Amino acid sequence: MTKKFSRLTFLQKVPIATKLYFTVGIMAVLIAMELFTLFFAINTLSAVRAYVGGEGLWSKAQKDALYQLQRYDRTHDEGAYNLFLEHMKVPFGDHKARLELLKKQPDLNIVREGFLEGRIHPDDLDGVIKLFRRFSNVSYISKAIGLWTAADSVIYSELLPRAEQLHKEIATGIATKESTDKILDEVVVINRNLTKLEDDFSYTLGERSRWLDYLIL
Repeated sequence: MTKKFSRLTFLQKVPIATKLYFTVGIMAVLIAMELFTLFFAINTLSAVRAYVGGEGLWSKAQKDALYQLQRYDRTHDEGAYNLFLEHMKVPFGDHKARLELLKKQPDLNIVREGFLEGRIHPDDLDGVIKLFRRFSNVSYISKAIGLWTAADSVIYSELLPRAEQLHKEIATGIATKESTDKILDEVVVINRNLTKLEDDFSYTLGERSRWLDYLIL
């Protein structure tokens, strides 16, 4: 009872101005914390969406490249094969950025260059880099990176060798309908596998993007 009375007496003796400053100070700290949390969440959400958009560009470039490869088989036009390589610069650029980001001390200039080649918007570069570096061990980011890695592996170990083989046979004049049909049949299967990886990547990040939306709200 005495302690309670002494506290009450102490509070009564505190000047109103001091009480007001203290209250306003607490409110200011809380508002600053809320704003920081909101800023962090929105930037993270923006980076996640940039990755989803980047996957869309990656997928479109890969499909366009496949179309040009099929056109090359039909027409034997070297320009079509060059367009195949031009479209593949998008996956190649993202691949370059991912490999550099996996290093302990990545060269961020190389990372930015790779993402720009992958057609990531310049305004999104810092966000996608920070998301990769800060959260690569978080379950859904780690899963997305794993799917990205698997897709790169299919590109380099399966799709490109078939494309180069097709180009070599046509360019040297040794191509037969049977041999090129066999290559393109394999490419169709490769494309189907890539589509599955692309869909899983977008679904993984899209699901977490929606979760983060709900969390912010």
